[in-house]
Amino acid sequence: MIALPEIAAEIAREAAARRATYPAMIARLKMTEQQAAAEYALCAAWSSDLARYADWMNRAAPRAPIVPVARQHGFIWADRRHGITRELDRRARLYPRWIAAGQLDQAEADQRTARLSALADIYDDGFDWHDSFGTRPPFGRRFARDDDHTPAEAEAIRQWWTHVHATLSARYGTSQQEALHRPRTGQIF
Repeated sequence: MIALPEIAAEIAREAAARRATYPAMIARLKMTEQQAAAEYALCAAWSSDLARYADWMNRAAPRAPIVPVARQHGFIWADRRHGITRELDRRARLYPRWIAAGQLDQAEADQRTARLSALADIYDDGFDWHDSFGTRPPFGRRFARDDDHTPAEAEAIRQWWTHVHATLSARYGTSQQEALHRPRTGQIF
């Protein structure tokens, strides 16, 4: 498990790298100033989110639920999570070239990727999760009661379960529900 200060250090390193490289990319017309500003703000949102999560984790038990924030630095949950995916994809594309050119050590590349992946896991585990319309499911006692949901809550619950299944599939190869519904092969276990 990656410690929260290590994740915070990776976010800070990534923010500094963006501040160092984006001005040249803007000058070469590879990026607009608005795109750079959005990427800087995304790092700030990740940092703020992680600080709130760390504060919650450091509280004595029993902990009250984390108060979710629908928007952080102008980004909904999906924007913040997809920003991590984009960065991990960029690293998967660029790091092998940088390693081959001697610009980055393999161990450093692995550490950076693991730290950012740990941040993705925090989001995937439900931290600040909201559906695409900004609605949070009614977690708690009302969650399982089908007769007590507004249409917006019902949609949020549907999107939550879609997210859970996608996360399980990504982590374990197949969602647990798919494994349960797979036709039997006649083997006895």
